[in-house]
Amino acid sequence: MAIYSNLKRIIGTLLISSWVAGAYPSASGYWVSSATSSCSVKQGITVAGPEFGSTCTHSNCEPWGSAYTWDLTAAGKWYTDRGMKLLRIPFRWERMQQTFGSTLNATELSSLTSVVSTLLGYGATVILDVHNYGRYKGNKIGESSQATTTNYNDFLKALVNQATWLDNANVWIGIMNEPYDMSATTWHSTAQGALNAIRSIGATNKVIIPGARWDGAHSWYTNGDGWGNANSAMTITDSGNNFAIEAHQYFDSDYSGTSMSCVNNTVGSVALGAFTSWLRTKGYMGLITEFGGSYYDTCLHALDNTITHIESNSDVYLGYTLFATGPWWHLDTDVLCLYPENGITPIQYTNVISKHICATSPTAAPVAPTPAPTPAPTVGSSCSAQWAQCGGIGWGGPTCCVSPYTCTYGNDWYYQCL
Repeated sequence: MAIYSNLKRIIGTLLISSWVAGAYPSASGYWVSSATSSCSVKQGITVAGPEFGSTCTHSNCEPWGSAYTWDLTAAGKWYTDRGMKLLRIPFRWERMQQTFGSTLNATELSSLTSVVSTLLGYGATVILDVHNYGRYKGNKIGESSQATTTNYNDFLKALVNQATWLDNANVWIGIMNEPYDMSATTWHSTAQGALNAIRSIGATNKVIIPGARWDGAHSWYTNGDGWGNANSAMTITDSGNNFAIEAHQYFDSDYSGTSMSCVNNTVGSVALGAFTSWLRTKGYMGLITEFGGSYYDTCLHALDNTITHIESNSDVYLGYTLFATGPWWHLDTDVLCLYPENGITPIQYTNVISKHICATSPTAAPVAPTPAPTPAPTVGSSCSAQWAQCGGIGWGGPTCCVSPYTCTYGNDWYYQCL
């Protein structure tokens, strides 16, 4: 749903020029929700990191620890310790399977397995999120001979058929993040085929199915070119009777989650209204897997109202995962950052999220997690280093690369030094 700047936000490189690094304010200066603890739906968050970087359109994917990270467990534990036990783990198909038909990459699969096993040990329910926007190496699934539905279904079967999570009721399969620029009718056919493929191997896991058009709740009924999810008569049948429809919703004017400002206090709950009604009419269960805003008062009101809307409609919602936490998110640079660092807890958590959690908060003051150190991309004084971003819509950093690397087009939002 983050129509123009989502990929830049996802890879964690969004910088807010009006901020001063290290100047994160005190929560006491911002609005505080009067909500009370609710246990009506599952509560959680996306733990970001493995999806960072480019789409691997070049011959080799970037090295672990340079362009992306699997150091997620400390960030996940911080939230499970506080009662938020639905954790969404995004990763790239291209890294997990670098060529069609090949076995899954042993290193990537081992990293995912380790994270999932650890988080399950913390009492979490984990969503495996294929974070690919309806594409493989930039090619639209089902609309290109370079990414067929057969390729996609074979990958999903291999992914799901792993001993750690096959048939595990606490591991849900998110088949795709935010498909965009494709007919909703085409995408829904692809999604149905993906669900059928997963069931064909006997898997009983809950399957999470997104809509097209960036999966935006606000545009669920949008007409034009077959893009509208509701208007394309989206109907899902599941032999396992164990699926949910997901949607995303941000609070700024273009619904991208990239602005500090939010439209108004009720933008999120109003945007969810039509989607909620659609779920009820169809008899489906829903899940809001990305939403959020900055710590400005209007955004805090919007966050509070959105969570309350989900809780109040628990007949059609399984729960939600906020966006996002993870060790490469930073409070002083990332609008949506919910990662506590340097002993500071995000204002959104302190003033709103914590009020809704179905758990007793820890008696000790929250302490920021200390993940295992991993190298971050290094940037030269005037040009970006290998693997770093060097251009794209909204990019305000260097547009050159240190020698011998070249600034290479990945997509409209992301150029990278390769």
